[in-house]
Amino acid sequence: MMLMPNTVRNLSQYMKEGDSLEIEHLPFISCFDFKIYHSSAITFRKYNPFHGILSPFFMENMDARNHVGVDGKVAYWRSVKERKVSFFPWDEETSGGLIHEATCSHHLILQAIQNIETLLPIDQKFQARLNIENNLYKANPRNFFSNVFIGSLSELIAMEFTVLNQQDSIKAFLERNGFKEVKVERRDNSYNGRKNVWMISAIRNAEPISKDDL
Repeated sequence: MMLMPNTVRNLSQYMKEGDSLEIEHLPFISCFDFKIYHSSAITFRKYNPFHGILSPFFMENMDARNHVGVDGKVAYWRSVKERKVSFFPWDEETSGGLIHEATCSHHLILQAIQNIETLLPIDQKFQARLNIENNLYKANPRNFFSNVFIGSLSELIAMEFTVLNQQDSIKAFLERNGFKEVKVERRDNSYNGRKNVWMISAIRNAEPISKDDL
């Protein structure tokens, strides 16, 4: 869970001012249940923002794109709460706050979908495939995450979403740990020739490494 943060901190101890750090970032994804997500999301984003964390409402947040307009989306999320729709056992105490978080991050879900659709070869069946996966999720949420999610279009979008959603936390972590001019951007990797990947770049500053993250 702390491999990337510890690696960055260890490297920074041996870097000189002006040295550059570049990481091709492909986040590992975890989906937490209500209580764990509610209690640990802030901690994860501070101490390991490289790890992709998904709320229990990730798939519902993607499905919300099919409901047009403010009224349509409000009605959709109301039905989610009334029917207690979720992959994980329902938790009344935290569900309201997590639904609010999902609505606030919905624009990033839409951006992630658009980014992946743009990067993949032109295929008129992109949205149809996404809807098929969503229907598989609705039919059997536990089976979907156990047998379908890995390698699916939904997983690609989840990776894209977590980078978009956590890039400010990644920047903050690096700035706390001896770096400046931090960038998180999609571009080509000049080291291995891969195209359109997420690259994290930063420059070592002159400050000693903080002990806040130890």
